[in-house]
Amino acid sequence: MIEGGRGAGADRRRAMRAAVLMVSTALAGASLGAPAMAQPAPGSAQPAQAAAHNFNIPPQSLTDGLTLFGRQSGWQVSVHSDLIRGANTRGVTGTMPPRQALDRLLAGTGFTYTISDGNTVTLQKLPTTANGAMTLPPVQVEGQAQGNPQSPYGPGVGYVATQSVTGTKTDTPILETPQSISVVTRQQMDDQGAQTVDQALRYTSGVHSEFRGDQQIFDNDMLLRGFQPDQYLDGLKLIPGEFGIGSIDPYFLNRIEVLQGPASVLYGQGTPGGIVTMTSKLPTDQPYHEVELTGGSFGHINGGFDLSGPVEGNDQLLYRLTGIGLSTGSQIDYTHQDRFGIAPALTWKPDADTTLTLLGQYQHDSGPLAYGFVPAQGTVLPNPNGKISPSLFVGDPNYDSYRRDQAQIGYMFEHRFDDTWTFRQNFRYQYLNAAENNMFESGLKPDLQTLNRYSYADRETLNTITVDNQLQAKFRTGVLAHTALVGVDYQWNSFDQQFGTNVAVPTLNVFAPVYGLSIPAPATPLSASTQSEYQVGVYAQDQVKWNHWSLLLGGREDWAGLTNTCCKAGGGTTTNQFNTAFTYRVGLVYNFDNGIAPYVSYTTSFSPNVGSTFSGQAFVPTTGQQYEVGIKYQPPGRSSFITAAAYNLTEQNVLVTDPVNPDYQTQTGEARARGIELEGHASLTNNLNLIATYTYTDAINTKSTTTANTITGVAESEQGKPLVGVPSQMASLWANYTIHDGKAAGLGFGGGVRYVGSSPGDPVNSFTVPSATVFDAALYYDLGRINPSFAGLKFQINATNLFDKQYITHCTSKAYCSFGYGRTVYATLRYQW
Repeated sequence: MIEGGRGAGADRRRAMRAAVLMVSTALAGASLGAPAMAQPAPGSAQPAQAAAHNFNIPPQSLTDGLTLFGRQSGWQVSVHSDLIRGANTRGVTGTMPPRQALDRLLAGTGFTYTISDGNTVTLQKLPTTANGAMTLPPVQVEGQAQGNPQSPYGPGVGYVATQSVTGTKTDTPILETPQSISVVTRQQMDDQGAQTVDQALRYTSGVHSEFRGDQQIFDNDMLLRGFQPDQYLDGLKLIPGEFGIGSIDPYFLNRIEVLQGPASVLYGQGTPGGIVTMTSKLPTDQPYHEVELTGGSFGHINGGFDLSGPVEGNDQLLYRLTGIGLSTGSQIDYTHQDRFGIAPALTWKPDADTTLTLLGQYQHDSGPLAYGFVPAQGTVLPNPNGKISPSLFVGDPNYDSYRRDQAQIGYMFEHRFDDTWTFRQNFRYQYLNAAENNMFESGLKPDLQTLNRYSYADRETLNTITVDNQLQAKFRTGVLAHTALVGVDYQWNSFDQQFGTNVAVPTLNVFAPVYGLSIPAPATPLSASTQSEYQVGVYAQDQVKWNHWSLLLGGREDWAGLTNTCCKAGGGTTTNQFNTAFTYRVGLVYNFDNGIAPYVSYTTSFSPNVGSTFSGQAFVPTTGQQYEVGIKYQPPGRSSFITAAAYNLTEQNVLVTDPVNPDYQTQTGEARARGIELEGHASLTNNLNLIATYTYTDAINTKSTTTANTITGVAESEQGKPLVGVPSQMASLWANYTIHDGKAAGLGFGGGVRYVGSSPGDPVNSFTVPSATVFDAALYYDLGRINPSFAGLKFQINATNLFDKQYITHCTSKAYCSFGYGRTVYATLRYQW
């Protein structure tokens, strides 16, 4: 990033910091404006006719616009940052040579430039530049640092992100990726006051987040295109235990992305609905400091700090230190959560071509925990005894505890050998330890008021190693431009669990609960289970560009093994499993100059299964295939992005009950999901940010030998029934407006509405969970507008489910339903400097 400073030391530092970014990427469109013609540097050769590049630089500060230009052209831009401070550009969008793009970028700014060495430009101010410009040696700003907010690792600009590595593992415009990708930017998370990852995805198409309602300790309970997605952090998979499931506080994140549809060709085994990927906050090349404090409903209080910038006296080192602390109750009685965490990061840039970022994180969670399950009768179904309260606690304070510690350390390494070859390696070791004593319900008695329960104890330890090696080559074969990628990734985890249940526990009257009872714990020693699992994958991909066409081809071979010993204390049965799978995809995009990009793609997935049939035949992996067509639109010169997608997704070799031997399973099951997803993000002006989404999902069990009881106790087949818990329709709208001028300058407000349609309440669809519509709101004020001494201080209020609607988000059977969040109000005071 381009930067100025004061004093001799600052002059030396800024002499090593100027605008440069050298990654060839693309977005299509058109831009208007009179060109600022370049003048060749005295004695320099005229630049050769450069190949056309795709540019997407929205209106913004000239400093950031030049940074994006450097990334998208591969050219070096040299300018004293003081010279262009305060200048703005109208941007440039389209496919053209870099010189033409720079002419348009500088149109109307009052700057021109000289060219030397073919692709190095020096900016000069018009009309007099003899004494005004200082040419500084360029320093490359890597994408892993946050110098460019529109880098695929950055926080985005407003509500819009244009680049992503999730869909291709290369820095690729979302407009050129032939698969649907949604991005939640850092500003969106802040504006909406998201406290968990699933809350941050409330306004994302295709995602049914928070379907487990009012429990907060886990944030992986969501559905994507009808299936539960895997989660990734910094490109590496977060492998879960059973109840010891990791959770990343959103304050640690720069952005959250959702790749809709199968992702096995790049990431290996996984469910076909897609993946949720999170990007950690990374060190910035500019000083950045923030502290915040939040208080609100149910005794909620949390604080956080975020400190970043270059290490004093060493421009090769950048740091970031982020920390959080939380104490909160919930709408469920007798529950409480405490959290604290710390996330240090350090980036080392020994030269313009090499970047190493070290990442660490520790997070502790504890408190009385409730999973929030309640019966259907008394919530979504009639109960002659009345309505069950959303605050009902089905456990007992005498037997309720939860503790989770998770720690991880890793790195992101990148080295560019030359204009063609780049090597990247990402690595992470993660440790997770969790322990809980809890109670679950097991259905109402015939009087429809007495709840059966059982106690449960669980102790888990999970160790995980993940590493991904990538070698990228950018080259041309005639008229074709290639970005080729080959990679080898590896993941291993060791999972130890001790668990047990006891059904001989007191029942609970759900309408007149009595607590403080003696709850018998499960018998000891607990049952023990150990599992070791690994996966090795080799993948190759080529992104081929010709004129407006972008073709994506990829293939991958995986080897996955598992050893499981279960489940009696002192011994058990050991199962060894080994699977191989080949997955692939192909996609094609056409980028029109007006910003419209239609695309089509086909992709596959696989997920191993543990166990064997009655005859002893080992299960083969579950496989998935998806056809997707869509249109993406990024209006030229505007910071907005719209996606429309239609897909057909099929999953085969699904485990179902063996009709001849009901204690075993077969793989005759099949599920199919079809749908339409619409999503638009826009930062239309400095004042207004918008999000709008619509989702239609038709997901059914096309083949199944499994039967289940209806609400009246009649056995029915699941075949032909829509998948339980999957809403057929969802929609959302969010708007945020900030006043910058006049007496109300600094005041902002936002509002949103979320609609979740009805869904089947059990596997045979014998009852339905009704639809629900809830409203959210936000109000904030920049206190620096009152007094300059308050500069950087912002006060914000967020309210979710503003009108306190009581509703059920999801049921899996008549015994297990979950309430949605009631009204919550949080007030935040944030200071940035």
